[in-house]
Amino acid sequence: MQYRDLEIHIVDATRSSYDVILRGGEAGEEIAREHFTFFDEVRRIASRMDRLKTLSDRGDARLRGELKLFGFQLFEQIFGETSDSGNAVLSLMRDTMRAGRMLRLRLRIEPTELEAIPWEFLSNGKDFVAVEDRTPISRLPAGLRRRESSPIPLPIQLLLAVAAPADLPAEFRLDRARERRLFLQALEDLVGEGLLEVRFVAEGDPERVTEALRANATHVLVLLGQTTVSSGGGSILMERLGVSHPMAVGRLVETLAGPRGPRLLVAGVGATAPRGDGVAYRGLARGLLAKGMAAALVIPYPMEAESLRLFLVETFRAVQASQPLDVAVSRARRALLSKDLESVDFGLPQLFLNDPDCLRLG
Repeated sequence: MQYRDLEIHIVDATRSSYDVILRGGEAGEEIAREHFTFFDEVRRIASRMDRLKTLSDRGDARLRGELKLFGFQLFEQIFGETSDSGNAVLSLMRDTMRAGRMLRLRLRIEPTELEAIPWEFLSNGKDFVAVEDRTPISRLPAGLRRRESSPIPLPIQLLLAVAAPADLPAEFRLDRARERRLFLQALEDLVGEGLLEVRFVAEGDPERVTEALRANATHVLVLLGQTTVSSGGGSILMERLGVSHPMAVGRLVETLAGPRGPRLLVAGVGATAPRGDGVAYRGLARGLLAKGMAAALVIPYPMEAESLRLFLVETFRAVQASQPLDVAVSRARRALLSKDLESVDFGLPQLFLNDPDCLRLG
């Protein structure tokens, strides 16, 4: 399947308004520019994100309704037929479909308050955009150029590190043994088929993670743990000797980047902590892509164990079927939504992507 890129670049215009620049076509030329004010709505939906941090709050039907409505309002702001940008996108989509191609949506979002909102819930009023093969959504930090990766041999090498410091409050602490079992059970068939090989780091100590990366080629690093947020970008709560060892995002970027680094980082707060906030992982994703990593899949809030299992299985199954990573993630989202039409878990993962073919098998 061939794709054409539609880049949605959002920049600050004034304190409470933004410019949306659309780039498409074969050469990535600008096709439309729109000015819009969305500040009050952004603040309102951002205040609701706290409810995504706690698993028990996500069963609230009002939250699901608000997210769906917000996704439609966001879609209408940028793609509505009454705007120049909307007309340009419709024209590009018609041309793309006539040519037998699909449209790959790439978000470049500079304002931090806009990066934090759940773009993965974009909806045209009927369907969620991110669950469709024909419109996969990913994020790419501003200023980065596309890169291409060589194919990787089988099996895909996956390394799992779980930071579970004993000094964290119980509501934030991950259960390392259970997280490992969840991954092994989720990926058991794929391991048996020779698609994956899974290794573990004994604890979420950054030195042990680095040693494991240097010791063996690693294509996918899964890093689970809590984070803190600050004006300086926040910290990842790694561990040392069983207790919290906060690492600034920039420092962890330097630790994980390099020629022995993975193609894909999967980072999140896992499925065993009742409450979690992994938003600082977005900063880690941006930093690692700037250092040359091909992709990062950030899951900033806890997912139900069954949702995380299904998401992992469907993503790697699609990779096995030679699908690009953004399409694989779209298919995994669709599987989650099909299983539970009222769930919001399908929209939680955020894909930062510089090379859709980074897990292409050779």
